[in-house]
Amino acid sequence: SSGINAEWPLRPGDDDAISRLIIGTENKDMYILDPEAFTVLVKQSLPSQPVFLRSTGLYDVDYRILVACRNGNVLVMKKGANSPKFCITLNSHPIGIERIGKNIVIATM
Repeated sequence: SSGINAEWPLRPGDDDAISRLIIGTENKDMYILDPEAFTVLVKQSLPSQPVFLRSTGLYDVDYRILVACRNGNVLVMKKGANSPKFCITLNSHPIGIERIGKNIVIATM
């Protein structure tokens, strides 16, 4: 078993549906879960432990997930991608990440 390091909701395509849950684990895995059926919809291995997650878009249409990792790397995961895309390496550990409009704001130590 593995501890949960980060979690964030991912909106579905239908406004009446319950949001999917994105979970990042200590074992360097990221999951997208269906909270109604209790099933894993997506499992993705990451190069480092995720500590912050943010999402944009809709699960049923198109989405992107920002992943800030413990080693200072920031990754972007797109719907249908086989692996996350490297985005940037931070000079120190991330302590927060937020998406404001089309900008990404990352707080570091």
